[in-house]
Amino acid sequence: RSTLILTLFPYTTLFRSSELSIHLHHAMSIAQRMKDSYHKLFLFKQLGQTTPNPSTLSLGELILDKINELGPEKFLFRSRIAPNIFFDKEMLDFLLNELLDNALSFSTPKSEIEIEYFGSELMIKNKQTIHPPGHHVDFTPFSRVERDGSFERLGLGLFLVDSYCQKNDAKLSLQFNEQGEFVLKINFVNS
Repeated sequence: RSTLILTLFPYTTLFRSSELSIHLHHAMSIAQRMKDSYHKLFLFKQLGQTTPNPSTLSLGELILDKINELGPEKFLFRSRIAPNIFFDKEMLDFLLNELLDNALSFSTPKSEIEIEYFGSELMIKNKQTIHPPGHHVDFTPFSRVERDGSFERLGLGLFLVDSYCQKNDAKLSLQFNEQGEFVLKINFVNS
């Protein structure tokens, strides 16, 4: 951070304070996306050698922790007392981060993201306007969604989520329902 500040310091006189803040926020956002992209590329490269180390986990608690981290006002979470799951903790952390980040990124403004966890099934649903009802999503690497004429991501997230589900004997499915909502379900078969 200090390098960035020192590098930008001579240019601070070119912008008003509010403009500089906007530019710095934009630069930090781009840097975070690049970091995430490099991390996903690393995970993709390692996928063939990755072996899960499953343990018993409380999915409900992990979801609540992630919701609180991202901002609980954005989510509607429903659950009953659900059984623990048997899943690799690092893979599950990636899965939750990716799915909830995607739900936030692709949802329509001011809409809640619904999360339900009943029995052995997790469902995440969000309103979106990018794809029409019935649209098919491919779990192939580097398949990306165009938004506003640009591609902001690599197209590895859902592929990695699906791969991690398979490695942990869980089943991932998704669809765009009649209302145009993105509905993703994971059935934790081995729980």
